[in-house]
Amino acid sequence: MKFIEQASKWTNGDRLQGKIMLYTGLVWMLVAYFVFYQKDIFLRATLIPLGLLISVLVGYGSILAFTRKTYLENITVRYALSSKETIQNECDRSLKIKKLYSICQMVWVLLLVLSMVMFFILDTQFLKGLSVGLLLLFTHLLAIHFWLQKRKKHYLMALNKFILNN
Repeated sequence: MKFIEQASKWTNGDRLQGKIMLYTGLVWMLVAYFVFYQKDIFLRATLIPLGLLISVLVGYGSILAFTRKTYLENITVRYALSSKETIQNECDRSLKIKKLYSICQMVWVLLLVLSMVMFFILDTQFLKGLSVGLLLLFTHLLAIHFWLQKRKKHYLMALNKFILNN
């Protein structure tokens, strides 16, 4: 598979994940709307992390869905000018991002466990609702980074093959 085809496959995967994140954010927005009008303090407490979740899903999902096409066009132009340098730069960039994804994944797991512990330790309904909202938030963030990291790993393996062949 050629470099541009592999880059296209990776960017299309990111764009698809961005669209899924956008739609998921819209669904959570509807849930938040209905929870907002509930009188139960437990449910209302989940709105704080739910708002953060919606912001991440819509914000980062928009970035993935709408900027990756431009990114692919830029890579294509740079590849036409200097193929070896472009592949090496992409490989270096992908290694940095993969390392960042790994660190983020550990942080999300740690915060997820902390949220679970909070749920069982805390007494008030507000704090229990807050911990459930945080569980939702960190579960989504963990899933997002898992799929991003999985795609980045495959892209990085393809880049390494291109470097070895040239």
